[in-house]
Amino acid sequence: MNKMFPQKALDFLYCPQDGGTLVLSGKMTESQVVNGEVVCKHDSSHRYKITNGILKLMPVLDNLDQKIQSEIKARDKQAERYDLKLASRFDKELPSTLSAIGSVLDKNVIEYGCGTGRVTEHLLEAKLLIAIDFSYESLTILANKLNNNFNLALVQSEIISTKVKPKSFDVAVSIQVIEHIPTPQMRSNFLASVGRGLLDRGIFVLSAYHYDLRRRIKKQPQAGVHNSGITYYYFNKQELKQELKQFFIPQVIKIIDITWPLEVRLGLNKILGGFLSKWGENISVVNSFGHLILVKAKKRVDFVHYKWGLWDSLFLVKHWFWFTNPKDIPGSAMVNFFTYQDIKLSGFHKKEGLTTIIDLNKPLPEIYNNFRVNFIQKQIRRGERNEIIVKHDLDFKNFKSLYFKFRKSHKLPKERLKPIKEVGEFFSAYYRGKVIAGGLFITNGIVMRAWALASQVGDQTLSREIIGQANRLVLWQAIKYAKAIGCIEFDLGGISPESPNRHLRTLSEFKEAFGGSRRKNFYYYKIYSPLIRFWMRFRGFKDI
Repeated sequence: MNKMFPQKALDFLYCPQDGGTLVLSGKMTESQVVNGEVVCKHDSSHRYKITNGILKLMPVLDNLDQKIQSEIKARDKQAERYDLKLASRFDKELPSTLSAIGSVLDKNVIEYGCGTGRVTEHLLEAKLLIAIDFSYESLTILANKLNNNFNLALVQSEIISTKVKPKSFDVAVSIQVIEHIPTPQMRSNFLASVGRGLLDRGIFVLSAYHYDLRRRIKKQPQAGVHNSGITYYYFNKQELKQELKQFFIPQVIKIIDITWPLEVRLGLNKILGGFLSKWGENISVVNSFGHLILVKAKKRVDFVHYKWGLWDSLFLVKHWFWFTNPKDIPGSAMVNFFTYQDIKLSGFHKKEGLTTIIDLNKPLPEIYNNFRVNFIQKQIRRGERNEIIVKHDLDFKNFKSLYFKFRKSHKLPKERLKPIKEVGEFFSAYYRGKVIAGGLFITNGIVMRAWALASQVGDQTLSREIIGQANRLVLWQAIKYAKAIGCIEFDLGGISPESPNRHLRTLSEFKEAFGGSRRKNFYYYKIYSPLIRFWMRFRGFKDI
């Protein structure tokens, strides 16, 4: 069966020579194309073939770096053998990799360096999947594996020069590719390109060679060229994190594909080897033998944005922007901004607030030592002894229940959680297997701010001390995470030390015990919709 190329993928791809939009040549209008030609609308001399359903967007081979030329030839020559070799490592690599990617149902996905498709085959639920590789032979093997999936576009292209429509993809995937990009500058160019193609809420999952303990003991080089002519580099976690830092915020970074000492000699089968590898990922000494570093990262942006509206955000749309100055947003019913800047802007209403900020440029022990000793430090240590466990997880259902019960109990206003679900970071504290406290945080990679904190109320089986320890541990874990991903400040989420509400005064004292410095912050909003203005006045808002 000939593979067909879905025409809708052209809406996401640009001409690699001048960035122009691509269209089918001549009178071709089919939604699925087996053989044909694509032309650049900007310059019709730029033409690209579709052969057996594979769109060839490759630049002229002689214009590429010599090392990349060598790798293309090697990949074409070894495509079949490479496919069999990687298939044998499925149980060690793929379960953790696919878990990091998560569900791609109804999402637009791009895979850079798909090879013969060991990951591609598991992403076919996507609304649109664009799989890119510079080896035509590898893409042919992949095409022959699959049925005629109308949502899959196979593209022969060199990933550094690939141009895609900005802010188009929910997920980008690149498995065992970046270690073969010859220079740091080329890798930086590639990462910048990936970031441009992702939506602001998009995620990037990649893996790379790990400079593991075996190589270090044997004093094998980190960089070199395989016998096949393929360039390689073995990263340690810090090096990979540093290369990503400019463009992405790592959420997960772990060692996978672990071969235990004596495993090969004992001749363990693949399934048992996969089980031992998965188990060893969380054991610090054992995972030093891992072959790959796996990273799941969020796109780094200067601000955080989410929205809410009626009928799937088609009507009365409200926008929230964090860490950026206010501006008009056409087509909105209402806009809300949070910033640390005091700005006068016509048409916007301003509300001044106060918060407390921790400087994350300081070493972690110094940050901890600035916590009040008895009120925070001692309670954190007691919570750890009481085996309260804090997880950076996505347990939205539990947090939502916790949040609304907590806010209702303390007679505090409640906000919709659904819009922020995709951009927030959740930390939950578990005691004896039950969630008893949690926090929702937002970050732009520079500042992390506590958006909402909540803890269990009305449970007679829990002491105040246990709940208090859980609250402290949630914040401590979030602070450590913020520093680990490169943030320079941690915002405790606002304080009201002079409030007539006793709970807000107590909460302010609690937050300031973490040793931060007070800073003003500002909320701005503007209402465009007469309907929203009427509703807010009906509910008692003034001066709107």
